[in-house]
This record gives sequence, structure tokens and C-alpha cells, in this order.
Amino acid sequence: MELNRLLVVRRGCPFCLLAFKAVLFVNRYLPYDKRIEVIDNYQWEEMKINSHPVLDSMLDQDLFDGYPHIFIDGTVVEPAPTENLIISIAEIVKNDFVMDIKYGGRTIRPEVE
Repeated sequence: MELNRLLVVRRGCPFCLLAFKAVLFVNRYLPYDKRIEVIDNYQWEEMKINSHPVLDSMLDQDLFDGYPHIFIDGTVVEPAPTENLIISIAEIVKNDFVMDIKYGGRTIRPEVE
């Protein structure tokens, strides 16, 4: 499977923690092979060691403007409060859900074709 869903975080970043919580919530509703991968970019930031070769091919330096960097199916999701991120990310990946998400007074479910 080609990786096309990732969250790149930096250790100690408070905004990354909010994004991480949102991704963990949404990942519970996705099959294993469709989940968003979380990559801690610590080694690159501190020692310039690229321990995640996928970053070379996935991170467009023109689009990367800091942490957290959320890239899902060709879309860069802007950081936001956790509640907004859950809803935004869920809307992008909803067709892969194994069950409906009920969050924030709304139900997000796959589109019927």
C-alpha cells in the first residue's frame, strides 16, 4: 500500500499533541491499512538524520510550514483545535470508516454510492 495519510509531529510541540489526539480518535474508526500514520520527526529536527524515508517523497517543502503537518489523500489539513480537526479529518476519510462516527452532535458516515 502506498502511504498517503500521515501526521508529522515534533516532540514537545503542544499543537502536535492536539493533532495527535484527533488522529488517534479518527484512526479507531478506520481499518488498519487505511489509518493515518504518525511520524515523530525528532531525529531530523535535532540531528538531521532522516529515519523516515517516506518524508522525502511525501513532504513538499513548498507546502511544509511547520508542525503539525497533516497530509491526507493529497490534502494538507491546517492545524486547529482538536474538535475541529476530528471533524475535518473524519470528513476526508469517511468513505473508509468501518462504522459511523458520532462526535460533537453530528454523525459522520460513509457516502452511499
